[in-house]
Amino acid sequence: MQQMKIRVEQKPGRVLAWRGVIMALTLSSLLGACSLAQTAYNQSPTLAAWWVGRYVSLNDTQKQALNDALARLLAWHRQSELPQWETWLRGQAELAPNDADSAKVCQRAEALRPRALAWGEVAATEALPLLRSLSNDQMRELRQQVAKRQAEWEQEQGLSDPERWRKQRVETTTERAEMWYGDLNTAQQDWIAQRTDAQTGEAAEWTAQRRAKQSAFLAVVMTVRDPALPNEQAHNMLRAWWEQAIAWTPRAQQDTCNTWAGLHARADATQRAFFQAKLLSFADDARALQQP
Repeated sequence: MQQMKIRVEQKPGRVLAWRGVIMALTLSSLLGACSLAQTAYNQSPTLAAWWVGRYVSLNDTQKQALNDALARLLAWHRQSELPQWETWLRGQAELAPNDADSAKVCQRAEALRPRALAWGEVAATEALPLLRSLSNDQMRELRQQVAKRQAEWEQEQGLSDPERWRKQRVETTTERAEMWYGDLNTAQQDWIAQRTDAQTGEAAEWTAQRRAKQSAFLAVVMTVRDPALPNEQAHNMLRAWWEQAIAWTPRAQQDTCNTWAGLHARADATQRAFFQAKLLSFADDARALQQP
């Protein structure tokens, strides 16, 4: 499931098709209105299957295998993960009125890492049979689509235009901060702009990391398709890739924690109450979604 405290500084866009599968199931449980969350969460396998289809054309047998795997993932998440997310969200809500420095923010975000690792474990098990069934033509298509969507992502992010990238970054960060704290005042908005200006070189760093993770994923898929490779070894390779895919550089992690700590320090009592109510609303959604 998406990491709540660190969303402001997450890398824009999705990394790969199978990461999209995983995140589609997790993100859908974090929508605002309970009725909408219920519908989106239950339909998340359909969304995830559509996302995979944007990268590779599957035959009927593969489509059925994908749908079955996504249904099992959803059932597992509903039973095993949503209760833990509800607990975490309510715990964060209790802390919302209090001060939180960068170290505390990092500590609370790190508590979510086991959830992401659990996803990697289960998703690797479910994805492996399908990945091993991909043909040479499908692998060629997958490479082409990854390259195409990477180019589209770089264009959308304005990476060739530093001023456009900066403006978009400030707008995105402000919108996400206001989702959690409500309307920001002028001083808070100015602080976000100043933080963005201070984070030089991030666009190039993100691009390089994204490309490296995509290349690593394609290399892993190529390897696990080898019928001589034992399933256990193939599974471990997929799981290892996921652990690397969700890993942050020390700089990115510290910048993220500093940003959230700075926003929280500048939030007044009303904004912190808004933040607390938002967390409790998501916790209520997580509880409601535990029932099919």
